[in-house]
Amino acid sequence: MKIAVDIDGVLRDLMGGFWEYYNRENSTDFKSCEQGVYNLGEIIGVSYEEAGKLLDDYCLSEDFKMVKAIEGSSDAVALLKRYHELFAITACPSWMKEDTEEFLGNNYSGHFSQLIFSGEFYPGQSSKSKDKICGDLEIGVIVEDNAFHSECYAGKGLQVLLFNQPWNQKLSHENVIRCYGWGDVVAEIKKYEGSLIQNGN
Repeated sequence: MKIAVDIDGVLRDLMGGFWEYYNRENSTDFKSCEQGVYNLGEIIGVSYEEAGKLLDDYCLSEDFKMVKAIEGSSDAVALLKRYHELFAITACPSWMKEDTEEFLGNNYSGHFSQLIFSGEFYPGQSSKSKDKICGDLEIGVIVEDNAFHSECYAGKGLQVLLFNQPWNQKLSHENVIRCYGWGDVVAEIKKYEGSLIQNGN
């Protein structure tokens, strides 16, 4: 089966790293476990554009090169790779490619068949949305943390394993299963495979 895996918030602890960086630079004490990237401007008290620039500044910093992998992700991805074809997909812009390739190489070397940047929210980037890309690749399951993207996938009938994060608590859909860690992700994929076999797919 083809499985797509989002990167930030699922494989890479982007927001944990960002808040460590921001707190150090600004003498603040935000906790990553309480905050989400999707209301960053509201949390800090700046505009959407300014918040985006702050996040970009972090991603261009040396701190970003030391961002940590989500707990349990490395072993789980290695296990899934034995039985499935894995694709890493992100809405990040293509200028993050080099650091992202390095991160994947350090933590999941050789486990992903392809790294795909949609960059759909950045001017001049790809015209394809993540859900369209997944449709073209005939993805069976996606692991995602973004509520907006998850709802798009689910609405098109794709099975979504929603990686639990503070910013996706309101999402509920019949094609979305909430997972509280990578152990849950592996277990749910095994269940999904079993249901496909029972249904003759």
